[in-house]
Amino acid sequence: MNEVISALKSKRSELALELGRIDKAIAILSNGSGAGSGSAKVARARATRKPMSAAMKAKIGRGVRKALLQRKRQAAAKANH
Repeated sequence: MNEVISALKSKRSELALELGRIDKAIAILSNGSGAGSGSAKVARARATRKPMSAAMKAKIGRGVRKALLQRKRQAAAKANH
């Protein structure tokens, strides 16, 4: 019985990864630029139907914050020149 359960869990994680790849391909085709690795991680976490770990949320949050600050800096630099 445990072998069957582990086989099903393995198959589920494979399918979740495949779904993440498909989502990324759709994003690339629809707007010409790929979704970042953060988006893929979010999609994968959503596909597995498991709650995202706090570490993963923090990692994604850092990436979003970093991008936001960089945009702010670019806008400020553009305004000064």
